[in-house]
Amino acid sequence: MNILNKNTLFYAASKFIPSGLNFLSLSFLSYLLVPEYLGKYSVTLAEVMMANALLFQWIRVSLLRYFNRYKETDKAAFINAVLVLTISVLLVSFVGSTILFFSKGAKESQFVIYGCLWLMTYSVYDINLELHRSSLKAKQYAKIEMYRACFFFLFATVSGYLFKSSEAVIISYIISLLIPLILFKSEYIHFKINHPDKEIVKSILKFGLPLALMLASSYINNVVDRLLIEKYLGSNKVALYAIGYDIFKQIIWLPFLIINLSNYPLLIKLHENKEEEKLRQSLKENVDILCFTSLLIALILFINAKEFISVFLGVPYRETALLIMPYVILGTIMYGLTVYHFNNAFQFKEKTKQIAVIYIIGACINICSNIFFLPAFGLLGAAYATVLSYASIFLMSIVWGRVYYKMPFPDLTKLAPVLLILLVFTEGISFLKMENIFASMLVKTACLLIIFTGIVVKFNLIDYRAILKVGR
Repeated sequence: MNILNKNTLFYAASKFIPSGLNFLSLSFLSYLLVPEYLGKYSVTLAEVMMANALLFQWIRVSLLRYFNRYKETDKAAFINAVLVLTISVLLVSFVGSTILFFSKGAKESQFVIYGCLWLMTYSVYDINLELHRSSLKAKQYAKIEMYRACFFFLFATVSGYLFKSSEAVIISYIISLLIPLILFKSEYIHFKINHPDKEIVKSILKFGLPLALMLASSYINNVVDRLLIEKYLGSNKVALYAIGYDIFKQIIWLPFLIINLSNYPLLIKLHENKEEEKLRQSLKENVDILCFTSLLIALILFINAKEFISVFLGVPYRETALLIMPYVILGTIMYGLTVYHFNNAFQFKEKTKQIAVIYIIGACINICSNIFFLPAFGLLGAAYATVLSYASIFLMSIVWGRVYYKMPFPDLTKLAPVLLILLVFTEGISFLKMENIFASMLVKTACLLIIFTGIVVKFNLIDYRAILKVGR
């Protein structure tokens, strides 16, 4: 079974184009906003996404895991249970935000209001998006994500230019979520809610609640450094770190996200149908392609690092971005392989409690490492802590996961020679000096792509013939 099916093209479009627009949005904002305001936006974003990971993401993952288990006649009862749980959690988040509002000072209370609106809008948007994905409506999924990214790019850059405030960017994000949510509401979302089936709710809670701890711990790993940077170094330092971190992670994360979007529902279907041979073949293709694509993108970033940063980041953010880049790339690759490959061992066997334990340990390592490293190494200490935490999660997921399901490893006999050849090329091309920045990036990237493609085709490292048939 070839994992690069026709839906991959839509998922690729739904992530490449929006990621490009999000990248440009961050790039423009780094020129428009001073670090203090961009730092406040980054901190609010981190807090909202951490709350979303704890409160709502377990519902989204449970929806994806069980959607194809129910036949069409039973699916209405399952969706009804999902909607009931979503509404219940929305009420909890509203009550929590109200309490937080009255406990904050006047200056901070407005960000509680923005945060509450942002959290509720994003969470419903995410559930709606997952319903389209679970229904295998890749084209509709792509439209929703493109609309969101286009509107955010438009509103954020215009409002950032006009108002130069973090509040304006936050409001732009909320509006960019609302428009595609209204235009592309899933047919499964309705306002008529029935009394939920207790057995379905029980199965969702049993599978999903441990995931709430895992997902919250996972997101803590992504954002705790920013919260601790604000505490130890100040909010302006948050922006210096977050801009480079987000841009590099977003670029490396793309192949993991795209392949998983297309592949995970199919893997679950193979597992549910007990097609073990096809499942293992798909898993093997999955990990090899993830390694090759993330390696290629990482090397493109390395050979163009200085030029890339000087073009796309404002002057205050460039030095820190270049400093943390290798650590962000290494950590993201390990984390991507963990989340989108090795964690499947737990997902297949519904061992979500074990995943939760791994991520809680990883979050604790991250917090303790940041507390130790930040005062000693400054912003670079946050990068050290991230790599240490992700490496710990990566190793625990591999070792513990094999107890339940032996996930295939990357084929090192293919990967190692490619890595060696490309590293030699990367070292050699570093001596190439061109006055024009764009010409330099274009020439170096083209040379790397030609060599990479030649190696892949010559040694048949990826089944490119099957890929060329996609969509025919």
